[in-house]
Amino acid sequence: MSNDGINKVLLAGQITAEPRWHDEGNERMLCFTLTTKEIIFSQKEDIEHLENHRIKIPEKSHALKRFTFKKDDIVFVQGKLHTRSFIDAENIKRYKTEVIANQVDRHAPEIPTAAQMRTVDFG
Repeated sequence: MSNDGINKVLLAGQITAEPRWHDEGNERMLCFTLTTKEIIFSQKEDIEHLENHRIKIPEKSHALKRFTFKKDDIVFVQGKLHTRSFIDAENIKRYKTEVIANQVDRHAPEIPTAAQMRTVDFG
């Protein structure tokens, strides 16, 4: 079986806590939670769905040379998914899925509001 899959993630959202440095083996990573918002339209009411994503930026990334990231920044992240396992305090094997960023830009392209999305003409 060949390994011809694509592992690519594109996210635009808000950093919801101050980024922090973590040492992972021989590499330092800047880590933060990115919250994305999706509006689900329905006949009765619009439903806002928030999703939190764990983002890691390697210390050697060009994005860290161009920007300083902080809480409440709006960013656009490109990267790949990485799932790791660990044993928790109760000796249960757990999994975490994270986005390892290879490109991060501050001030993502404007994210439309629900009202703006309703008026988009795809025709």
